[in-house]
Amino acid sequence: MSVRGNVLLTLVVALLGSGAARAVSAHDNVASFDATVNVTNPCTGETGAGTLDVLLSVNETRNAGGAHVTVHASLHGTLTGDRGSVYHVSADGTAQSSTVAGLYDIPFHGNAIGGGSTPNLQIDGTAAVEVGPGGNPIAVHLVSLSPSCER
Repeated sequence: MSVRGNVLLTLVVALLGSGAARAVSAHDNVASFDATVNVTNPCTGETGAGTLDVLLSVNETRNAGGAHVTVHASLHGTLTGDRGSVYHVSADGTAQSSTVAGLYDIPFHGNAIGGGSTPNLQIDGTAAVEVGPGGNPIAVHLVSLSPSCER
């Protein structure tokens, strides 16, 4: 882990707004928030909207042997399309580092499962979790995204 397709790209850009999603509730090493999104499915052109639950966690251990950091991010929720389709969205990723830093890149994988005959989507990418001075997650940024249609 280093320090420092359209449906999901649109989803994540909408999720992240002006570049970062900020935590609305946090305690110790965990931050969670709701993100309202509008999504365009690249397979069908349908636009979906809804709210996704986002959870970030950072676990940091320091001892005489050095540091170990585990960062996890997940999101899930349901979006409703303007043509009546329902999309069940779920994605998560975990990364580890031996360096304590303010930004961690996390590879993630997910799915947007379409109801009925709506095509499913696979989602792969990288997100960066921003960590505050106390080691708590404070924001998430999109680094890369590669959605693909399942037929």
